[in-house]
Amino acid sequence: MLHGLIGSAAGDQNPNLSSKGDRIAYGSGRTGHPEIWISKIDGSQPIRLTQMGGP
Repeated sequence: MLHGLIGSAAGDQNPNLSSKGDRIAYGSGRTGHPEIWISKIDGSQPIRLTQMGGP
């Protein structure tokens, strides 16, 4: 889990830093379904990359 880094009560997991170290990619269930997200390294400006709508 990314406690204190990503602002979500959902189960955020599997964080990975970008090669430049300025972004973080992670899985999150914040939409109600597992999706892949990216954010700035401080957790701001989250962007959902997938729209799978289910498992």
